[in-house]
Amino acid sequence: MSVSETTSPYSTVEKISIGEFMLTLKTGHIHGPHTSGRLEPKVMKLLELFVSQPGKLFSRTEIEAHVWPHTIVGEDSTARLISKLRQAFSDLPRNPRYIETLSKRGYRLIADVKAIQCTTPTPNVRSRLKPGLLLGGLAITAIMIGVILTLLSANGIDEKSNDFSSELLAQHYYDALTPESLNVAILHYQQIIIQTPERASGYAGLANSLVQKLLRPASGVTGAEQTGLSAALRDNRLKSDESVTILNQALRHSERAITLEPNNVNALKAHGLTLSALGRIEEAKVHYQKALKLEPNAWHIVLNLAELSLLSDDVEQGMKLFERAVTVIETEFSNDLEIVTRFVPDISSMLGDFYQSLKQTEIAVYWYQKALQIRPEHPTAQDGMSVIVAASAPAGD
Repeated sequence: MSVSETTSPYSTVEKISIGEFMLTLKTGHIHGPHTSGRLEPKVMKLLELFVSQPGKLFSRTEIEAHVWPHTIVGEDSTARLISKLRQAFSDLPRNPRYIETLSKRGYRLIADVKAIQCTTPTPNVRSRLKPGLLLGGLAITAIMIGVILTLLSANGIDEKSNDFSSELLAQHYYDALTPESLNVAILHYQQIIIQTPERASGYAGLANSLVQKLLRPASGVTGAEQTGLSAALRDNRLKSDESVTILNQALRHSERAITLEPNNVNALKAHGLTLSALGRIEEAKVHYQKALKLEPNAWHIVLNLAELSLLSDDVEQGMKLFERAVTVIETEFSNDLEIVTRFVPDISSMLGDFYQSLKQTEIAVYWYQKALQIRPEHPTAQDGMSVIVAASAPAGD
């Protein structure tokens, strides 16, 4: 049941208070103490479901039926949507204040929900835009700047006094990892550097965004069917003059971040990613390893090191690191279904293939089964198990 329906207890109000946040139903704007923005339509639809019955546990099936009616979606679609909603609330899966996960059962909204009767007219978003922002043709960069300023000014945010909010918004766009969202992240990190040039976060974020944009080119780019570091290095996509220029820019930013804060984990990761894209694999490993010492449970750093090991043809070390990443995810992030469903099945299936190639069948079966427990229709794990079953069948069956 949607809150927009007349049967909802909130059908006659314009705003809803959710914990420390204020949600405007008509526009989808959400405003909190440290962050503000407009929810994506499907994220808004998910939140509508939660606020219609606060505290109620909704299964994945119920969520899918509400958000994607009459549509078959991937198994991790709900987990991804929950993650986006958590980002909007700056909520943590392991210590939730808004969205609680009950393993294999579902999700529920645990924050206080109150209807707010609002008689003040909704602000005109367009009137908040500075006159010159959208002038000068249809340049995409100008449009993106307008989007950012609209999101901020429409919610009464002063950028210069809200550095933390700016970083959250930039990180939100970066995490989406699409060419369009990375363009917005780049613009926002540039603004953060202007506002706080003495902090490493802006430089690290900008370096990451520049590199990731090269790793995830827009659709239709010739020879760029696959994304990611290994694919980009394999198809020589990073060796063009334009790519080298952008990577050198990223390198200057990541070096600046480390100069400002030598023990900043994000700065070290950004420098590691930039060096990796430049093909300086061993140097990249050093910075990732230093970051991992500072943050031992950073599974994503372990994955980066695993990928670099494979690029260095150290397959055995790479597989050990992939196993370590799975252990960290299952130990430290077992309640974060998005991370578990997004990464563990693929890594486990790859480990299954590796051990099968070594004729270590029992270990291969262990990893294939782990993948299938989380994603029963995982094609690679299914194929791997089929090969093992066929090989173990008595002759003539």
